Amino acid sequence: MAFSHHARWDGKGYPNQLAGEQIPLSARIASVADVVNELVGYTLSHFGLEERLLDEDKKFVHYLGG
Repeated sequence: MAFSHHARWDGKGYPNQLAGEQIPLSARIASVADVVNELVGYTLSHFGLEERLLDEDKKFVHYLGG
């Protein structure tokens, strides 16, 4: 999977130019997860939500006595 998650459905990925269903399912899932992670991460940091969520987490921990 480590080598295959950079494969592209059209076969233009690397390192082995796998295409379509030649790409292992686990690698396809990892590739989608990478994209979702980037999109969500960008959104949180772009709108300053990441810092606000961290502040809320700290408040909650303090509330619990930590």
